[in-house]
Amino acid sequence: MATVLSGVFGLIVGSFLNVVIYRLGKLDTERSDERSVFLVLSGRSYCPHCHKTLRWFELVPLVSFFIQGGRCRSCKKRISLQYPLIEFSTAALFALIAHEYFEGLLPLW
Repeated sequence: MATVLSGVFGLIVGSFLNVVIYRLGKLDTERSDERSVFLVLSGRSYCPHCHKTLRWFELVPLVSFFIQGGRCRSCKKRISLQYPLIEFSTAALFALIAHEYFEGLLPLW
């Protein structure tokens, strides 16, 4: 059970990592201040092509990518494979760590 829950948590963390990676890449490197950090962590997610704000069901890690066929629902442009790869990798890493180190601890609760 800890493995599954950790995998789901890893999907969420991976989705957040994608947002941070994308937004850090868009920051002006010459202008680095406290406001820049706020801009990375705030605001809604949007399509990098058409800039349409994504709805809640378009933000479900990994699942929404496959349901939408790897394309934006609005502009139909391809979504980078970076997104599902990072989400899956993070989920797998979290699940592996939980399986190796925490699965035996759950019955102790």
